[in-house]
Amino acid sequence: MSGTSRAQFDEAKKFLRAKFDNHPDLKLVNRQLGDLQPRSGWSLINELIQNAIDLNATDIKFTLNANGNLKFQHNASLKEFPLDTRSIIGLCGVAESTKGLNTVGFMGIGFKFFTKFYSFVDISGGDTHFRLKYPKSGDWKEKLQYLHSPEWLDVRSNIEPIYTTCFHFQDPYSEVSSKI
Repeated sequence: MSGTSRAQFDEAKKFLRAKFDNHPDLKLVNRQLGDLQPRSGWSLINELIQNAIDLNATDIKFTLNANGNLKFQHNASLKEFPLDTRSIIGLCGVAESTKGLNTVGFMGIGFKFFTKFYSFVDISGGDTHFRLKYPKSGDWKEKLQYLHSPEWLDVRSNIEPIYTTCFHFQDPYSEVSSKI
C-alpha cells in the first residue's frame, strides 16, 4: 500500500490550517462555495467522474444506499496518483488543486460540491484514510474551517478489491435522496 503517513497528514493539516488562518479574504472563499449551484446531484456525480478521468481510472462504481449515503470508488493507480500530502491539500483546500490546465478539473473547487449534499466524506486510498466535514449548520466561517481541518481515520472505508480509492459521502441533507 502507499499513501501518506500520519506525520505527513499532520503536516498537510497544519498547512491547511495556516492557509485558513492567514487567508486574506475568507468571504471570497465562502462566496466561491456559495456559487456552486448544483441543480441536481449530477453536479457532484459529474465532478467525481471528472476527477477519476483525470487520474486515468478505467473503472468506477457508485453505490447510493437507502439512507442517502453515497459511495464512489475508482481504480486509479495509487503508484502514479497516490493519496499523498499534496492530494489531501488539494481535496481539502479551496483553490489548492494538484491538477494542471490539461485536466478536466483544475481549479480546486469542484470537489466541494459535496458540501451541497452531505455533511462529511470519508476518503480512503492506500494507507491514507481521513474525513472531511462540512456541518449542516453553523457559522459560515466555522464551516470553512472544517473544510480546512481533515481528520485522520484509523480505519479505512470498505473498498472493493478491484478499486484503489473510495469516497464515502455520509449524513446527507434531507433533500438529497430526491436529487441524487
